[in-house]
Amino acid sequence: MTGEERPTWHHAVVLAIGCVGVIGLFWARLGAGSDASGLGLAAIVAATVSYCVGSVVARPLVGPVKPLALTMVQAAIGGSALLGLSLVLEPVSRDTLDAFLTPAAIGSLLFLLLLGTIVAYTIYLVLLREWGTMRAGLYAFVSPIIALGTGAWLFGEAIGWLEIGGAALMLVAAAMALLRPWEERPT
Repeated sequence: MTGEERPTWHHAVVLAIGCVGVIGLFWARLGAGSDASGLGLAAIVAATVSYCVGSVVARPLVGPVKPLALTMVQAAIGGSALLGLSLVLEPVSRDTLDAFLTPAAIGSLLFLLLLGTIVAYTIYLVLLREWGTMRAGLYAFVSPIIALGTGAWLFGEAIGWLEIGGAALMLVAAAMALLRPWEERPT
């Protein structure tokens, strides 16, 4: 459809292993007595699927349009849409506006803007152009592991054997996708 590689059994196996790993990461939080919201987890899955579909659809744009320019256009459109939605759906008061003017809020917004949007998304678009959607999409298997480690390191969050096993499966899936054994190797 977009000049991408065709799905194979290898892709399906990689995806299945990675998904089992994700389930391992969340399994303890889904158990009895957990306060995890099924709706929240469904939203995460829907967002991930949307991001994947968007990556496949956007891949043809990455060639003629520079990644940084594409990042800026998408951020401007997305930011405008989210601002409009938040003004319609969420109450805005003086307290809300004051909360945005605290050093912590300004620092957080600058971090998300600079590193989380401009740098990270531009790198992702470069990877999308150079590696294709499957290998560029490996962030979905790696970023939860980074979040897990960061939560344990900075906030003392407990990591159990299920999380470690899930992370290991996600790393195996990422390695399998990167190795791409179906391609001929130069001799």
